[in-house]
Amino acid sequence: MSDTTSADAGTDSATPVISVRPVTLAAANRGQDLQVRVSAPTTGRDLPVVVFSHGMTLSMDNYAPLAGFCARVAGADGTPGESMADPRVRAAVLLCLPGIGGAGLTPFAAEYFSFMSPDFAGMKTPSLIVAGDHDDSPLTVRDPDWFTDGYRLSPGATDLLTLFGAEHGLGGIQGYNDTRTTDESPARVAVIQRATLAYLRTALGLDDGAWPAARGTLTATSDKLGRIDSK
Repeated sequence: MSDTTSADAGTDSATPVISVRPVTLAAANRGQDLQVRVSAPTTGRDLPVVVFSHGMTLSMDNYAPLAGFCARVAGADGTPGESMADPRVRAAVLLCLPGIGGAGLTPFAAEYFSFMSPDFAGMKTPSLIVAGDHDDSPLTVRDPDWFTDGYRLSPGATDLLTLFGAEHGLGGIQGYNDTRTTDESPARVAVIQRATLAYLRTALGLDDGAWPAARGTLTATSDKLGRIDSK
């Protein structure tokens, strides 16, 4: 197969992908070293780097439906005053991003996850927020709109993708045949695959038309799986 540019490599579903795991990164202040999985297409050059951070209790082997798909190719404040921003991050896709804390947390979350009180005012990186409108979380007393706080309160969040009928697994993005998925929907996963990749390709300057086209496709589809809001 001939060499391709980074813009072409992201759209060729036939491009082989190789993965190496574990790659160990020293993290002295973390308590233990960080182990990651690195996946990349076998062709292409000047490829952007996508850093995928999995959710709590999961590992580098989860989210294969998204990580593998993106490979064929932000910084919210945690503790007030402590910025997690990294200037090297040019764009972000945030899936089921927890909302603000305080009175919005359940007693369980307030006791065990008291650190969950983000200040979205410092999140200035261009970001796409993805949320499910049926994501009822045991961490909050609020409705599923809790997961859209990042879009409403962050100056950097430009777009919000809301998946209709989606729960916390967003149709099964955490893994193929994962028994924890309570709202299995291959069609919903496909929407997330195409939309998130399109957003990153446009935000990273690879294809200015990718995100507008993805938005148009979702709007024009007769079987409505979700909607996109922009600001």
